Amino acid sequence: MNKSLVSMAIALALAAGSAHAEHGAHRHSFSVDKTRTTSNGTFTSHTDQTATANGFTRDTTRTNPQGQTATHEVSVVNDPATKTHTREVSGTTFNGKSYSGEAVTQKTDTGYTREGEVTGPNGKTSSRDVVATVDKDNHSITKDITKTGPDGQTTTSTVTKTYSKNDGGAE
Repeated sequence: MNKSLVSMAIALALAAGSAHAEHGAHRHSFSVDKTRTTSNGTFTSHTDQTATANGFTRDTTRTNPQGQTATHEVSVVNDPATKTHTREVSGTTFNGKSYSGEAVTQKTDTGYTREGEVTGPNGKTSSRDVVATVDKDNHSITKDITKTGPDGQTTTSTVTKTYSKNDGGAE
């Protein structure tokens, strides 16, 4: 897999780790083996997930048709006292290069904040910070997003999404 795809996958994994989807009540322990055959050969994976009192840990090992392995570890900790959700990700690529990242989501009176940072297999670091404001009366959520890429370039954007009254602002 090329470096940009791995970096994008890591960033998306961190961004997708929204707090409401990963509270301990929604997670359980399991083990699963998967085999996928493509035109490039057969890929296998083994995943072990362990529920904890305040989150979960999940370890996955993938093997490609050439026999190379890649790893992916996820740890999620929810702290109800501080209204904080922490997600840590790390692993290695099929080429043996390491990556890691962390995202911390903090519930606020008006929504949440999320600070995330990822170091890709190329050793370069990117970050993404979000300040989200929920407007329950108008059924909308506004996110002010600041991204800093591995080249140090910073971009900002504001995104407003509306949601139906029944989905509670789920993304």
